[in-house]
Amino acid sequence: MKSMHTRAPHPGRYIEEERVHLNITVQALADSLDITLPVLNQLINGLIPLTPEIAIRLSNITGSTPDMWLRLEQSYRR
Repeated sequence: MKSMHTRAPHPGRYIEEERVHLNITVQALADSLDITLPVLNQLINGLIPLTPEIAIRLSNITGSTPDMWLRLEQSYRR
């Protein structure tokens, strides 16, 4: 019998939700994170992992903690 366990969402999903909440463009968020637009798009689309460095930058923008972002990444990778 197959497991009914579903994978946790990629942190990119939450990054996109935060972007919408902040009412800023993807380019503005990329600039704020000091990353390129293609890198942010790959992150939002779940194609690349969330790094500790980006977690720190996200926490500075969103008021969360780097640990929260890294836990989301860890949950996704399980």
